[in-house]
Amino acid sequence: MKQKAIEIFKNRPKYTNCFINYNKFLTLIENEIFFIERNNIFILKSENGIFKFLYFVNSLKDIEKSDIFLKNINTPISLEFVTKDIKDIPKFEDFGFVFYKVFSRYFVNKENRILPKSIKNSIQLADENDIEEIHSMAIENFDPLCDFIPTINELENFIHNKELYVAKNDEILGFALYLKQPYGYELRIFCISSKYRSMGLGYDFVASLPNDKRICKCWIDDNNYASIHLNKSIGFTIDGLKNYIFIRNISN
Repeated sequence: MKQKAIEIFKNRPKYTNCFINYNKFLTLIENEIFFIERNNIFILKSENGIFKFLYFVNSLKDIEKSDIFLKNINTPISLEFVTKDIKDIPKFEDFGFVFYKVFSRYFVNKENRILPKSIKNSIQLADENDIEEIHSMAIENFDPLCDFIPTINELENFIHNKELYVAKNDEILGFALYLKQPYGYELRIFCISSKYRSMGLGYDFVASLPNDKRICKCWIDDNNYASIHLNKSIGFTIDGLKNYIFIRNISN
């Protein structure tokens, strides 16, 4: 079945929510559960106690063919669908999914960046001694159904690449991940400890985004009004792309 999956991937199905290269695809099907229905690939990627549902299909309608496999899975499942037009979204509710959240993408050009008047808290590169505390904070504060929760190994790589930043005194007050991208940077995640959220750390992390490349991007929950206001305060504007999260096997 792996060879069949490889052949389908090489033919580049028209629709996917998993944008990876060939070698990463091989790793994915080697380590995760996957199903094939005709010329469609469906993958359940295990992350933080849930499955992320990934698909490679030639028609969006073909996604519903996954139901024959998913109905035998009891673990919570999360599905992401990125689009600018809500009319493009398949009726995931027809085969067991329910809408959960929607995130919008924001960006700021270097030229439109509103530089901070002052930064109250010192933001610095994280080091390996910070990893365990950052990982625990991420697990405690992030939702595995819709948030990126980095593994220990991923945190090590981010530190090696000088992409992970912290504010700390005797403990970690907060952290942020500024992923380097061809276009500039992505503010992938940032988190402030609940004990320190009145210190202006959120603004300091956003305002400390590197400003040496053209564009910075980030995704924000449409209901997280505080983060939306925060990012707009340094010049971020919405670009129209949205990430809709649907979930399955979740008890109310």
